[in-house]
Amino acid sequence: MRYLQQNSSKPFAARSMILTRAKMTQLETAAGGCSRELRRLGVPGPRLQSVYAMATKACRTYGKAARCFARAASVSGIDGGTVAGTPQERIQRRSLSCGFAAQGNASNRFGNATAAAQSIEAQNP
Repeated sequence: MRYLQQNSSKPFAARSMILTRAKMTQLETAAGGCSRELRRLGVPGPRLQSVYAMATKACRTYGKAARCFARAASVSGIDGGTVAGTPQERIQRRSLSCGFAAQGNASNRFGNATAAAQSIEAQNP
């Protein structure tokens, strides 16, 4: 579980980030891969079903982030820029705000799922 969260969050952890179209696409790819990776891990046993449900919600939220970053990239120039005052600039600004907010929410949800999993495993080693 922790690996899945780290893998999805890694590109967001940079101290500074230049938002080029390629970087927006990288953020989309990282966020969008969560559900696929969770399916690859498979459904856990009954003991961890609640954690799996939490992780599924976190992945859905990462999916929202991916859609937002894809939308931002679609209206951006190769350097990540748009012309001020245009509809593209407004779409990009809103989409990036949506993407980073959803990524933060997903990361928090994964943190809660990881804590729940550790608690369950500590109770029943």
